[in-house]
Amino acid sequence: MDYKIEKTNFEGNQMLKQLINLQNAVYPNRIFTEKNFNYWYNHNPMGSVISFNAFYEDKMIAHYACIPVKMNFDGRIVNGLLDIATVTHPDHRGKGLFKSLANETFNYAIEQKYEFIIGVANANSFPGYMKYFNFKYIGPLDVKIGFGNKIYNQINKKNSLSWNYESLKWRLTRSCNYFVNSNTIYTKLNFWKFRSILGIKAIMAYIPSDVISEVKTYVVKSRYRWIRPFNLYIGLGANYKKGFYISLPKFIK
Repeated sequence: MDYKIEKTNFEGNQMLKQLINLQNAVYPNRIFTEKNFNYWYNHNPMGSVISFNAFYEDKMIAHYACIPVKMNFDGRIVNGLLDIATVTHPDHRGKGLFKSLANETFNYAIEQKYEFIIGVANANSFPGYMKYFNFKYIGPLDVKIGFGNKIYNQINKKNSLSWNYESLKWRLTRSCNYFVNSNTIYTKLNFWKFRSILGIKAIMAYIPSDVISEVKTYVVKSRYRWIRPFNLYIGLGANYKKGFYISLPKFIK
């Protein structure tokens, strides 16, 4: 088969519709909207999505996307990319498209002076990332459940995502289901149908003191705050010793 690979701009509705059609073909039980892709791909204050796609007979059949992020590397703020999407139509798998699209993206990132690419791979895609690309494995995400309203950055942590007022506003005003307790942002846990019975809320992030006062002006306190005593934490680099947390069993993860 003859595939056309090209960098794609998603600011128009035509490409967004093609992307949604591809996602629906791969994940028929999930709901995808132009609004959601616009949020991640076009409204990020750190920059628009960088995406290479494969087309067959003018139809998008494979997609790879990274969005710009900033990180603090030992006191130096650097520009990089977060790998957020890779998908291939079932009829076109086994053709090396994932590898080709990722390599195109990485080469473009180098040309544009991005200094790093980070990602969180699932069990299916993790072997491909480690086999074909020069990624460094940091470790599995911590998945903890427990109680205690404060989390902090680890004292000796040298690398972390860098946020400012504009990027936090973009990230936190996507919905009104966030609230602040001290310097910690929480939200409802939306992926379990029985979440209200469990009374679980998700820890989103620890917000630095120099911007927390501004964050509080646009984060709406949720009514779910007091009826959700338990917290779910998924991430790396947090110090949750001021609460009581246990690891979730692997079969739940």
